[in-house]
Amino acid sequence: MNENRNKPGNKIATIPNALCLFRIGMTPVIGYLIIKESYMIALALFAVSGITDWLDGYIARSFWSQSSLVGSIIDPVADKLLVTTVFISLTYVKLVPLPLTILVILRDVGLIAGGAVTRYKTLEKPVTLVRYFSPSVSPLQVTPTSISK
Repeated sequence: MNENRNKPGNKIATIPNALCLFRIGMTPVIGYLIIKESYMIALALFAVSGITDWLDGYIARSFWSQSSLVGSIIDPVADKLLVTTVFISLTYVKLVPLPLTILVILRDVGLIAGGAVTRYKTLEKPVTLVRYFSPSVSPLQVTPTSISK
């Protein structure tokens, strides 16, 4: 039996990943509901998003077989997409000032750029696009910081 199949980094079809994809799928719906001024439904879905965010992290940390490299990447992406969409939507309906939305977006861009630079600097030479994006070349594990949450 191939023991590599049981390593967390090789798994894609996990419960936490499904929860992340669900959260990503809910993001445009939440944005649409905010723009249509259906705030209570948007708030309820935002709360569901928060619960699924907590739940996917809890499951991935508690059950080794459910953690994955893909999950460590898509979880913070899902968070950033949700926060950015909500801020843009709330700015569109004039509930959040534009400078605050710009600040939040720039913070996320800075975090992503910092991660990209760190990946580049820590990757063994020669650095190619294939090696840069290949998780098998060196450990590519995204760990959220307190500022990114």
